[in-house]
Amino acid sequence: MIFSGILMYILMLIRNNEQIETINERFRLVASQSHNIIFSYDYKAGRLNVEGNPQVLISEIKPYYDRNEVLRLLQMIHHEDSSIAKELLRIKNDEKSSFFGEFRIKCMDSNYYWYRLNATVIRDSNNNPVQVIGSLYNVDEQMTKEIKLIEKAQTDSLTGILNKGAFQTKVGQYITNIPEDEAGALFIIDLDNFKYINDTYGHSSGDVVLMDVAKGLAEHTAGFSVVGRFGGDELLLIDLHDISYEQKKEFFTDIYDKEHILRKNIKSQGNSFYITGTCGCATYPDDADNFEELFGLIDKALYRGKEKGRNCFIIYVAEKYKDLEVYLKG
Repeated sequence: MIFSGILMYILMLIRNNEQIETINERFRLVASQSHNIIFSYDYKAGRLNVEGNPQVLISEIKPYYDRNEVLRLLQMIHHEDSSIAKELLRIKNDEKSSFFGEFRIKCMDSNYYWYRLNATVIRDSNNNPVQVIGSLYNVDEQMTKEIKLIEKAQTDSLTGILNKGAFQTKVGQYITNIPEDEAGALFIIDLDNFKYINDTYGHSSGDVVLMDVAKGLAEHTAGFSVVGRFGGDELLLIDLHDISYEQKKEFFTDIYDKEHILRKNIKSQGNSFYITGTCGCATYPDDADNFEELFGLIDKALYRGKEKGRNCFIIYVAEKYKDLEVYLKG
């Protein structure tokens, strides 16, 4: 009885191995007929086998790659797409039978390219992973086109920064993904007397002013914030760098007096305009924990700045401004 049970178990293992070998052979056939990168990872041996066209990713073509070499390959994935690497490393602890996704990975020419991953997890009777078999396909041209179309739909056609809808979506993503021990600040910049410029000198002059200020903000905050046009002459930015009260003051000092993004002369069609702006800001999560409430607070700060005579900034402080009512916007 015991012997027959052992025999059945051995036969089951042989059948499983035969199935795996059949799948591997099919993948090798596919790889030889395409530019795909076909791979299989054996969990017991800790080995990665690669077929197809791996030389775009790997300098040294070998019969197999050990676990440490696999980890180094995963480190080549773009940091913004690192979730796919984490998902691959979690296979042993979850119950997924397949997964897929797109990510950028650094190739041998030191540039990042988009690849699509499709993989199947083969598990034993105890649901432990035995092997992962999958393919990588270069989709850089397709993804680049799709990203450009998305960016076009999200971009304000005049200024080149995010439009209102895209900015709100981006802020929502930041708020969702910011770790509990980190924060972000939301700023609003309202250009003073912008209607006067439009009405007196024409909309083309107003466009020049908007483009100049938006470009200055985007360049000054590149790498630590996202800038968007909320409508008309109002610009918003979410800042992950200037969080404390003193940092916010320094930020405003920069854009008003050092970088002269505001408080400067702009020329258009033979005319010269002295441009100023009124600004307000509040902090997530200290002041509010969602976009709607944050926007309400920076709106209060902006209103207070306009009450003071414009051409200034107000940093929201609950003790000073929580009871302030916004009756109008001028």
